[in-house]
Amino acid sequence: MNFKKLLFNKVIPIWGAALTVFGVTGCHNSAQEQEIEDLQRKLEQLEQENSDLSKALESSKSKALGLSQEKAILQTQLDSFEKENEKLQTIVDRMQMPSTVNRDIDTEYPISLFYKDGKLSVDSISSAFQFTSEVQDLHVSQGYMFSYSSLPDIYGYYSLDIEGSYKIITKDGINFLVDSSDYDKVYLSGFDKLGSPFYLKYRDPQNGGLGVDGKYPGYVLPYYDALGRFYLADLNTFETLLYAVDPIDFTDYAYNNTSEKNASRNVVRNWFERQAKQVSGYAAENNGNDEPGKYSGKVFTFYKNGIPYCVDANDFTKVLAVQFDTISSSTDTVQINYTDGHIENYAADVFYPTSSEKLVSDDTAPVHRLK
Repeated sequence: MNFKKLLFNKVIPIWGAALTVFGVTGCHNSAQEQEIEDLQRKLEQLEQENSDLSKALESSKSKALGLSQEKAILQTQLDSFEKENEKLQTIVDRMQMPSTVNRDIDTEYPISLFYKDGKLSVDSISSAFQFTSEVQDLHVSQGYMFSYSSLPDIYGYYSLDIEGSYKIITKDGINFLVDSSDYDKVYLSGFDKLGSPFYLKYRDPQNGGLGVDGKYPGYVLPYYDALGRFYLADLNTFETLLYAVDPIDFTDYAYNNTSEKNASRNVVRNWFERQAKQVSGYAAENNGNDEPGKYSGKVFTFYKNGIPYCVDANDFTKVLAVQFDTISSSTDTVQINYTDGHIENYAADVFYPTSSEKLVSDDTAPVHRLK
């Protein structure tokens, strides 16, 4: 075998094998690089998709927050509408349900109210009780040199026991206030509960009020019906002074012994003390057309069936304005702003209240004569 033939048979195959290995290795590296590139692209694609999803999630969260806030706003509006609807429904109920409260009892046959065949026939009857009020003039006791806050009872809170004894008889679900020793004397009927009497200075005839000069001039009795409507009667005569007025919120009228030396423990009295307003152009001392007196020009605002009434503090049958928003006054003018937006201006000497029984009586109330 010659040398060339040997070289060809031995070297060339080795070289070919080497080329083959190199070729295979080169192809394998190229495939890995391609795979890496493909994976890198997929990773970048996944990262982009992840970023897009994150943005979408944040957007969804923002939308969800916006919807949650919108839901909260709508819920608040709904709650407000529901409260307003309740108020309106209450007003409708009060308008549709006539009051059963009455003092004008048919006494022609009073015995028939509670007796049947000579026997007392009632649902229930209370124990005898006596009304207790405070003395007419609340004042600071003399001789104390301490601060009001350290002696909360230095004000003149002296109990006043009103003469007379009463019972509440319930017949067919209706309450009657009667004399405890004579059931023929029926003072009130149809009420749900009685309040505590108090001195209303605007009722006292010495202050220009329409009260009688009896034992307790100016003293009044508050009471309520089953719908919470407010009533007021003269304690001497049980004459109706306010009839079925919308419930009054007395929550914030507890006495403050550090700032109100004439405040009462009776929150209803405190309401009347604080809610009286002065209409200067209506006062007699300014040539207004109110009656002269200590409290000339003083007024109250009451609501009945949701409608505001501004009335004379001494006489609730004198109505200065109805369905109004505000009343302002100087010494020679009276201006009334109404809820519909229009305004009326009066010279004081030509401004007169109208006469109305709207707040003091109800002709539709039944006369209780049970048999």
